[in-house]
Amino acid sequence: MPNDFDSKAATDEELVEVIQTRQAELSHVCFQELYLRYFKLLHSFITARIPAQASAEDLSQEVWFRVWKRAETFKEGNVRAWLYTIARNLIIDLSRIKRPVSLVDAEQVAITDCDRFAEECLAERIAKFRSCLDKLDEERSQIVKARLDNMDYLEISERWGIPYNTAQTRFHRAKAQLQECIERQST
Repeated sequence: MPNDFDSKAATDEELVEVIQTRQAELSHVCFQELYLRYFKLLHSFITARIPAQASAEDLSQEVWFRVWKRAETFKEGNVRAWLYTIARNLIIDLSRIKRPVSLVDAEQVAITDCDRFAEECLAERIAKFRSCLDKLDEERSQIVKARLDNMDYLEISERWGIPYNTAQTRFHRAKAQLQECIERQST
């Protein structure tokens, strides 16, 4: 590409070609021009499909990161279609990620499986939860019980002599184990 390359007058395909060459400043200028042309459109496409604003913004950034890192994957054709394909694939990937589950959600799994009277169902849910709680190691079990008693992470960290972040991590791992255990018992 000549030094007097006009990125604003260039086609999308020409911009991607320059980005692929990784010519220091020129490829950055072309990337910026491509970004300016498609950012709003892609962001609208993503936000229409991802309800959480923060996730949509993260996904938008990831699209542009992949465009920069994987520009060489564009061979020829429609740049716009290529950009939307990257965005669509990221949306699909995001939908496949298992979201963290709270203790309330773990109990909800047990609730939905109950077709009997409310008292029987409650007793069954409590039994499943206690059974799973008993399967945790002692420290995690105690941390879960403390959280159920409305103890905050600072109090837990002081009581067990562990760092604050460790208390959080152990509780969240315990929640995940409880969720898996309850799901296994419900199937």
